[in-house]
Amino acid sequence: MQTSRRSILKGSILASLAGTMGATAMSASAAEKQAALPKKEYDLVICGLGIGGIVTAIRAAQDGLKPVILEKMSSASGNTIYSAGFMLGVNTKMQQEKKLETGDTVDKFYEDMMKVSQGRGDPKLTRLVAEKADETLNWLHDYVGVKYAVGMKLVWPMLQRAHLTIGEKKPGGTQLMLYLLAKAKELNVPIVYNAKAVELLDNPQNGKVIGVKVKSKEGFEEYFGKYGVVMATGGFSANKIVNFQRFPTLDAKKLVNAPKMSAHHRGICHF
Repeated sequence: MQTSRRSILKGSILASLAGTMGATAMSASAAEKQAALPKKEYDLVICGLGIGGIVTAIRAAQDGLKPVILEKMSSASGNTIYSAGFMLGVNTKMQQEKKLETGDTVDKFYEDMMKVSQGRGDPKLTRLVAEKADETLNWLHDYVGVKYAVGMKLVWPMLQRAHLTIGEKKPGGTQLMLYLLAKAKELNVPIVYNAKAVELLDNPQNGKVIGVKVKSKEGFEEYFGKYGVVMATGGFSANKIVNFQRFPTLDAKKLVNAPKMSAHHRGICHF
């Protein structure tokens, strides 16, 4: 049986149409599946329940926003809770109340931090830390309710900058996190545990990050922030590849992490 060129062309067109219809149906199905993901909206989405994330959430709530904290672990188990809990200040209210004559200044604090970093610290960020240290400690004491012991002289330069977090729990880092968790609870800040951020969601029109896709025991969810997303997911001390890229001469064996902390800082953030 002979087949005409016309019939071949007709068959090709029909096959092409069928394939296009099938692809369209698959795309529609995928779109429907994507649209079916649970979506939650807040003013601010914060990834990571370390000291950075929870302080950000508390301050946002203080300013009248509605933040949410997403934490991939089942509890607040970052490096903060294993730290001694010392924070540094130059002339805080706590130092003044104890009538300490430290002879310290913001400029001295800045210069010392630059010396400690052997000049590698970012000058602008280091200056900002030095200038905001007292304000931060005063806020933690007055608004959050953190209690400190002051007046101790630690290692060089021995200028009584140390503020040790005190309370029922030790070390001080654990107590500090307990203060912060209590304040977040008082402000009704929602904390979602076992929620791992796997993808940043952006606005296709301008590329701005507007949310994050999260994997939990129940499946995937999407969290959207009116004012964006804050990545407070810690460092990358457990990521050997990134450590080698950033610090080729670093001995990774000397790095210390919380036992349950991956500290990978990879996957959705690019260095």
